Amino acid sequence: LMPLANLMRLVWWWECDYGYAEHYQTTMGLLPMAEANVITAMEQHHSYTYLCEYLQLGRDVLPQAAIELVERYLRQTPQVLYYTLAPHLPAGAVISGPTLYDSWNDRSLMIPLEDLREGWQKSGILGQQIYGAGAALVMAAEQATAVRQPQPKEPQDWHLANFPNPFNGGTTFCYRVSRNGEPVSLAIYNVLGQCVEILVDAPHAAGTHMKQWRPPETIGGGIYWAVLQGTDESAVLKFLYLH
Repeated sequence: LMPLANLMRLVWWWECDYGYAEHYQTTMGLLPMAEANVITAMEQHHSYTYLCEYLQLGRDVLPQAAIELVERYLRQTPQVLYYTLAPHLPAGAVISGPTLYDSWNDRSLMIPLEDLREGWQKSGILGQQIYGAGAALVMAAEQATAVRQPQPKEPQDWHLANFPNPFNGGTTFCYRVSRNGEPVSLAIYNVLGQCVEILVDAPHAAGTHMKQWRPPETIGGGIYWAVLQGTDESAVLKFLYLH
């Protein structure tokens, strides 16, 4: 919980409803550091990715209050990031230039402002930063590959997840089985339903297991499915490979 607390202390927990900020969202915007009173797209984008993995790894051991807090932050982040894109801000809310780094902002470009500010402060004083532009792609990919896990039936304890997702190098599958000696298979399928690779095919002890996968060079990027199969239960996970 300590890293979560250190992150959440940098979050704005209020909505600025006056000045330019009346027209965009500040609630759950993330500051890059305690001394900076601005919302920054890159740090918000990175924290979103980190917290998605944090939930995947820790959902079974985290207090419910922490889970709800993280889930709320994940729901709010795309809305905050929407307003870091200059065309979505009201006229006059963005300085044209020169910025602190002697650049000029272009309100027609979907490149995030490095600084989204409160009240009557104009945003973009630090300029538009290309390193924050990946946020929109991450949000879109996450929504396209989101998997809703069904609630398991007691005492069933079957689970499948992977991180990171999307990925472009390798990914790690995390799965949990409930009975000692359970025969388990984990296989990867493409969109045509063809088996790409069998990662696991052996009896397992009860508990949580992890299996790394680095896609072979012979396959291209795209959507794939991981299928976890046991004696009585199965789970299917959709994920995105960026090649």
